[in-house]
Amino acid sequence: MIFLQNVRAHWYKIQASKIKWLHICIPMLGIILFLFYYHGKTVMTSEAKLDFYIQAICCVFPVAIAIVTAMLYEQDAKAGNFQMILSIPMKRVFGHITNLLALLMMGFLGTFLAFTGFGIGFNCLKEGSFSVSYYMLQTLVLFLSNFSTYLFLYIITYTFGMYAGLGMGLVGSLSSALCILPLADGIWNYIPFSYGIRISVGYFYSTLATAGAEEGAFCRNVTGGLKSVVILTGILCFIFLWWAEKWQNKHRIEA
Repeated sequence: MIFLQNVRAHWYKIQASKIKWLHICIPMLGIILFLFYYHGKTVMTSEAKLDFYIQAICCVFPVAIAIVTAMLYEQDAKAGNFQMILSIPMKRVFGHITNLLALLMMGFLGTFLAFTGFGIGFNCLKEGSFSVSYYMLQTLVLFLSNFSTYLFLYIITYTFGMYAGLGMGLVGSLSSALCILPLADGIWNYIPFSYGIRISVGYFYSTLATAGAEEGAFCRNVTGGLKSVVILTGILCFIFLWWAEKWQNKHRIEA
């Protein structure tokens, strides 16, 4: 009961901040820009347009996570110097778990809006043959594949401060953009920032009836790397739990 109460408290904290509007405005802006750009553009196929949109969302995801995590960090720091985390009547680890869980819930809603909202608009333009349920599944794929990025950036931000987290988020977005290239075929599964774009694009290619040899090879490479992804994500979860229990507030921000 105390655990759920703390999740609710952190959720309300996010709802009362600019973090909520960031999760609404950024997806909506992206949807509008891409649909406007795609409207009447016949040079690209519908599959190529959707592929480009998925890759763009995946590349933006790490820096977007870094921004909202930095905002959450600043909000916690100004609210009695992390008292919502430190004063929880349970082990300290639960303070961070409930805080991160509330952020993940908001992140899922933002991802759902980015994909499902785009899918509805894309279908209204008579583009593609994907149903709304496909975009819902793509939402789940992207969100789950970025779970390790949430963990990593949360640890960096709450250990070294918001600017370190923002810098690492920028590095993550650049890494994500590079890891879609063939040169990353043998190493992407060891780079958490690449999981979102590799797995999401791989899932997209696997649903294409017109997928060629190149797309097939990409899917096989992603499938072959999933074992390492699961193992490394599990290790990162254990690191997070250990870190959260040992965490101490070393960064103070005056309100």
